[in-house]
Order: sequence, then C-alpha cells, then structure tokens
Amino acid sequence: MQFNNLIREYTYQNQDGHLNTVNWCFLPIGSTQKEYHANLFMADQREQLILRHLNEQLPGLAKKLGITIIPGWACNLRCTHCVVIDKLIKPESPEPAVADVKQMDSFIKGFMKAKDKDFLELTFVGGEPLLYSQYIVDILELIKPDFGNVTTNLAGVLDESKVTMLQKMDHILISLDGNQEQHNKQRKPLYETLNVYADVINNLKILVKMGLRDKISVQAAMAEEEIRNDEAINEFLYVLLKIGIKQEKIAIHTLHSTPRQPDLNDFQIKVSKNHISASPQLVTCCRHRDSALVIDREGQVYTDYYSMTKLGSVNDLPQNIIDAATKDNSNLPVLNDPNCQDCDVLSFCWGGCTNLHNDYLNPSRNCAQGLLQENVRKSITNQKYNKLIGKSK
Repeated sequence: MQFNNLIREYTYQNQDGHLNTVNWCFLPIGSTQKEYHANLFMADQREQLILRHLNEQLPGLAKKLGITIIPGWACNLRCTHCVVIDKLIKPESPEPAVADVKQMDSFIKGFMKAKDKDFLELTFVGGEPLLYSQYIVDILELIKPDFGNVTTNLAGVLDESKVTMLQKMDHILISLDGNQEQHNKQRKPLYETLNVYADVINNLKILVKMGLRDKISVQAAMAEEEIRNDEAINEFLYVLLKIGIKQEKIAIHTLHSTPRQPDLNDFQIKVSKNHISASPQLVTCCRHRDSALVIDREGQVYTDYYSMTKLGSVNDLPQNIIDAATKDNSNLPVLNDPNCQDCDVLSFCWGGCTNLHNDYLNPSRNCAQGLLQENVRKSITNQKYNKLIGKSK
C-alpha cells in the first residue's frame, strides 16, 4: 500500500500507526486496506482528501459558525495601512438601505441548520462599527448570537447608543498602534477636530471604569522600525497596563500588505515565515472554510473580509450559498500552484490568508516549507497534536 505524502507515522495511546494530517484520523498498524481507503490515506486520494477538508473542516470547528457583519463602510479615520480604504465613505455620505434584520436572522438560522451548526459567533467590522451602533444593537437583540465581537478604532465621543452596543459585546477588540506618535502617524483623522490617540485612551478608561475590562483586547499594527523601538513599545505597554488592560490581552503585530501595497517587504516576509513555521495553520483561510461567512449592509453574502468574493445574498436559499462556497474552494491557490502540488506540509500551511494579497495568490513564492517541515517533524515526534486526535476510525 502506498500512502499519500500528507500521512505521518505516529504513536497514539501507545499504539504505533499512521496519522492523516488533514482529517486528523489515526489508524493503527494492522488496519485494513478498506479502512485506509475509507479515511483517504491512499496516494491516489490526496486531492479528494484536500477538497473534502475544505468543505467539511476539522471536528473542532464543526459546530461553530462565525459570521462577520459589515454594517456599513463609513469611517472617521483614514489609516495608512487600511485594507479596505478604497471602500470607505464619509460618515455623512448616503448609503444603501440596510438589509432586513429578520431576513438576515432567517438566513443565518437556515444556514446553520443546513450545515449542522449549533454555535453562532457574530463579529462586527467596518468601516467603523461605532458609527452604526443602533443598527448593531438591533441585530444583536433579534439574532441573539452565542458570542459577539466588535473591532473598533474607539475614536470619537462615546454616546449612549455606542456604550449600549459595547456593553452587549462579549469581546471588544480595539486598535491602538503604539504610543501617541506612532498611533497618530498611521491613523489619520478624517476631520481635524478628532484627537485620535487621546480619544482612544480616554474611552479605554471609560470602558474599564464601566466594568468592561475583561472584554477588552488591544491590537497594534506596527512597521519594523516601530517594533524595534523598545522605548516606544515600553511606553505603549505602560500606558495600557496603567489603565487596567490585561497584559495577555495586548498584541503587537507587523503591518501586512494592503490592496495599494500588495507585496510584502523583507521584514514582513520574515515575520510571516516565522509565524507560519512556529504556529502551523491547521485550517484554511476563512475564505475556504465552511465555518465562516461575511454579510454586508445590503445583505450580500461573501466568502471573507479581504477578497470579498460574492456568494449570493441573505435572500437566497442557504444551499445555494453552500454550493457557491464549495465551487469557490476549488480556487484555493495552493491547489493550482505547481510548487504546492507535492508539498508534504500543505495541511499545516494552506497557503496563508487572503490578507496577504499577492502572496496568497502565489503561495510558494515566499514559502516557509523548510522551516515548517522541521517544526512539524518535531511537533509530531513530541506528540503535541494529541489533543486534536479523536478516536481511531
């Protein structure tokens, strides 16, 4: 018998055997050819194995549906590193009528039933979600997700509607890109009257005082020179810790590519390679994941926030959206990149996220295969993935 190159020798519960690193099925030595074939271990089943994974995903994600909702594209900032800057409009600009929330709720429930999901997580992004606070509250009160997230720049005055929206969230992700100089360099106010950094700090203090500390995370996006500026980083952390933000809830990332600057620089390439090799991606980018969808203000349904590949609308039958997503999965770039065809660590990479832009479309050009192969060999040897393995099939 000849296995495909995504199968690894493995020991599970003191049994020697083989692990399928795509569907995470373990079969002990002595299993029958019928069992190997049924679980897609064979050399001629590699493509079938990958496509099934794209449409079914890992068992750990099987019951969860994550929907990102874009209530509108208005924003009070024009950030230099914004990935949707070409879609943004002024807060006072006219916008299309919002989708009927009841229809959105009906579609989501139908989709969850069709895909056998029982846990709903809603994430609100923009634009700036705080500019749509009442609409978001309406969605939350009708749909009643199991978990609610919002990503916000937290700039501007927190009126009653905005506070109510934030209180209803289970998680509030706030963008603050370093100290005052760093943050204001990247996050440009649309109107001169907006004091971006000062607003964020003041509003953070208000939220902590209101008792929302445990819900708050802060993320910073920085260029190489800013990340290497220890004094500025320490100042950034000191201010947040003094306010009361938990240290484990503070994350610093490098800037990634944007539609206007779609190519990674040398530092971004290095960071990306190190991230992928140190933290193997066991699932695909959310564009190719049955546990994620995006719905915009008008009720149009998309694959993901970055590529915004349209699948249909909330007025469509859920099965039509599922069929469109299944068809889109065949476009996963690693399936069409010749250098990825025989890669034995494909199931720990999947080619990266659509926010990598050109590197997502050409996954092998800045590939971390060597680093990833070494890391996977060590991880498998050290049994780090035991927790992901279910019962033998």
